[in-house]
Amino acid sequence: MTKARCNPLWQPIPCPLSDIEGLESWLGDMAAQGLVPVTIGQNFARFRCSQPKAVRYRLNAKPAPETFLESAPGTPDGEERALAQECGWYYVTAVGDFFLYACEDRDAPELNTDEETLHQVLDKKLRSQILWSIALICLIPVWLYVVVLRGVPGFSGICDMLLNGYGGLFLCAALLVLSWLISSIACIIGAVTTRRRRLLQRTRRSPAQLRRWRAIRLSANLLPLAGLALCLMLLVTYTRSGRDIPVADFPAPTVSEVFPGMQSSLQWATVTPEPLSRHRYLRQKDLTLSNFYDGGYYDVDVYRIAWTWLAEGYAREQAQEAGAETIAVPGWECAWYAADADLYGGQLLVLQDGKEVWCIGYDGGQRLTDALDVFART
Repeated sequence: MTKARCNPLWQPIPCPLSDIEGLESWLGDMAAQGLVPVTIGQNFARFRCSQPKAVRYRLNAKPAPETFLESAPGTPDGEERALAQECGWYYVTAVGDFFLYACEDRDAPELNTDEETLHQVLDKKLRSQILWSIALICLIPVWLYVVVLRGVPGFSGICDMLLNGYGGLFLCAALLVLSWLISSIACIIGAVTTRRRRLLQRTRRSPAQLRRWRAIRLSANLLPLAGLALCLMLLVTYTRSGRDIPVADFPAPTVSEVFPGMQSSLQWATVTPEPLSRHRYLRQKDLTLSNFYDGGYYDVDVYRIAWTWLAEGYAREQAQEAGAETIAVPGWECAWYAADADLYGGQLLVLQDGKEVWCIGYDGGQRLTDALDVFART
């Protein structure tokens, strides 16, 4: 037999740790390639190089702690090791709730010879893994309810989050939940399969079965990384500052066009390219209005959004947040108006047509509904 390649020494574990037969079969295959396990974590195992040989591996459940506050031992005690050595087995490392033993003598007896006792010990461990996995799956609807139905404080809804810098974070969380779901289901399948088998009659996993498990676990591990990478990419995009544009180039009317004779002492317009929309913002302040806080204001947000459904959802969220009522404005598919949209009595007019959304905020003595013809489009 040829000597196995030593790199890489870290290998992804192809099956959940609850799939005892699968993990034992895989370690035996690695030993046949000259790789001996040193440490085994949840997702990766570290190997050292050795001569290729036939090795049997067995997982033995750790003894349960006597009280809730105690933890299971990190290594087997001297008595357990001595009993194993008498049967030709030696201790390798700890693997989660189990101790890993190996044997190079094909004629040596099994580490455990009592099927009923073995299942009694393992059932408690596996039942705990199943219950934890089910509990994690049950938390997913709670997360969906809090984030999707109730929303996040400071945002009017999911569409608002997507358009204002939290789309990547939301997607990252969704991928994390999907990874969570895949891992939990895989753990349940592995644990249930192990509980149903007669463990003294080991069924060796084929390389094809292990490859399928590896693909499932790899996808579960890569999804959060992909979400994090996407979140970082979007974060870079969202941190780009907007550029000023001439007020004359702004697509929405200024305050003097809405209310003739009214002038602003301070006005500016910016445009910011964002991942899901092209956002234009016009703000005008100190509109010669009698107001007790920093003068009056007239501002307009113009969104040209990537998808119609997102534009419709965003406009509807803004209207609902302000308690606006539906009105009709020529040239717009949907329109809403709120006379008291904020704590200071400001007005809000929301207009949506296809992928375009206008949100007009105004704090003054006149009503935006008296100037709807200015916002009408042919």
